[in-house]
Amino acid sequence: MTETLKHITAFDCLPFDTETATADVMQEFIQSQSKNVFWFSADYHADDDSKLAEYDYRSNNWTAGRFVGEAIFNHNQTDYKITIKPRFGEKTLFRMLEEIFNIRITTSASQTSKSIDWQHYIKRIIAFIWLQKLANANLHGVPKTQIKREYRGQAIRGRLDVRRSMKPLHRSSEVVSTYREKHIDESIAQIIFQAYQILKK
Repeated sequence: MTETLKHITAFDCLPFDTETATADVMQEFIQSQSKNVFWFSADYHADDDSKLAEYDYRSNNWTAGRFVGEAIFNHNQTDYKITIKPRFGEKTLFRMLEEIFNIRITTSASQTSKSIDWQHYIKRIIAFIWLQKLANANLHGVPKTQIKREYRGQAIRGRLDVRRSMKPLHRSSEVVSTYREKHIDESIAQIIFQAYQILKK
């Protein structure tokens, strides 16, 4: 796959390589990757300004949109890899994200110099943002649900269930009471744990 992989590079809002970025390849890129875009906000609605790429008739070439990242797709039995980098550099992108999400992204010279795949930048950004969002959500603890429990004995715990206490009170001098107890929501806890395992890798 790496032998036949054609690499197309560009900076956001700037032209692609005109030789490789033909109309059919770019159309395939837009159609195959439009649903793979990672949005920072769930309330954001994509519009005409949120295109992965578009054709500029004045300069007669394809121009990248406002997104950064990498995509690998197949077109006419040929594998293509499109890389869109921030035109102001990775450090500026990280500083902007630090200001927006109130996070601190540490730099690693060894990881940056040794890595050929630019995708690790995007993964680091998502991991840090997820961690920051989780920390904000964890101010009041993991989400919990209330479970109704029953207590049988000579003391009352919670509310006394008069109807169900009649027979036990007569037989063993015990009463039945009900109380509510908070337990961690299992479904939410499982989702958080799986996300943690993915980010840990």
